[in-house]
Amino acid sequence: MKDGLFYFSLIDPLLKKLHTRVAAEIPEGASVIDIACGNGTLPMKYAEKASRVTAIDLSAGKLEFARQMAARRKIANITFIEMDATDLSRFPDGEFDIATVSMAIHQFRTETGMELLKALQRIANKVLIADYHHPLPGGFSGGTTRLIEWMAGQEHNSCFRAYLANGGLPGIMEVVFPDDPVTIQQAGSVFTLATIR
Repeated sequence: MKDGLFYFSLIDPLLKKLHTRVAAEIPEGASVIDIACGNGTLPMKYAEKASRVTAIDLSAGKLEFARQMAARRKIANITFIEMDATDLSRFPDGEFDIATVSMAIHQFRTETGMELLKALQRIANKVLIADYHHPLPGGFSGGTTRLIEWMAGQEHNSCFRAYLANGGLPGIMEVVFPDDPVTIQQAGSVFTLATIR
């Protein structure tokens, strides 16, 4: 629960514009799955337009916080599931209109992140990925980003550095989806939004 409150209080405000940008991509009546949903802020935005939202995360504390927030807001079209995103085999092909993963690909080991993206393409007709821009800008915003990722711990920071070394989302998309239509857009000074159809 404390984990969810920390993200809600300190991290969510930093991601507010990005969340608004990603949520704008969700059409009315869509079925959506959100991977690594954290405290549920983004799937709750989706729920305003989507017919149903499935939100998964590995953290029981964040999910409990998300469930309580959704109940307070009387949001009934979200299902929160505690599960490992690296195994999505319980979901059939094409189960969702849209799959999203926001600010999580950089947290996975490279191979794990790539396998996750392939699984998302299997279970959804469209995939939206939001993560750090590559290359990161210099100055305050880039420096702050690097500091936040360093503070997240050695393993997390190692994955973040590998993400950048692999060219961020553009580099990863090129390897995972060499023949598929991928759109890459900058979404603020330090964020990128990739769309796979």
